[in-house]
Amino acid sequence: MKEFAVGCNYKHPVHYLVLDTSGKIWKKYFMEGEFFEIKSYYNKQFRVLPVLLQTYLDSLKESNDAVSLEKKLDEEQTCPACEWVRNTLLDYFTLFKWDYLLLTNQLEGNTIRRV
Repeated sequence: MKEFAVGCNYKHPVHYLVLDTSGKIWKKYFMEGEFFEIKSYYNKQFRVLPVLLQTYLDSLKESNDAVSLEKKLDEEQTCPACEWVRNTLLDYFTLFKWDYLLLTNQLEGNTIRRV
C-alpha cells in the first residue's frame, strides 16, 4: 500500500488509508489470502437507522429519474437526519448542474483528483 501511495503523482484514497479491495491495482501488491484477512479483520456491524430516516430513504428510492427525485427533495423535512440527507442531495444536484460532476464512469480516484 505504501509503495503504491508513494508512487502516485495525484491524490488517491490510499493517501487517507482508504483501501478498496475490489480495485484491480491491489492484485499486484496483495495475495488472495491477504485480501481475505483485510476484508474480515474487525468487521464492524452497522447500526440500524432510525425509522424516520429509513422511511425517508425508502421514499427517495421510489423516484425513477432525477427530475422526480428533485421534486421530492423540494419538501422540507422535520427530522434533522432527513433534512441533512435532503440538503446533501440538493448540494450534489447543484454541483452536477454546474458541470462540476461529470456524467461519466469515473472512479472515486478520478473525482478526488478534480476536487
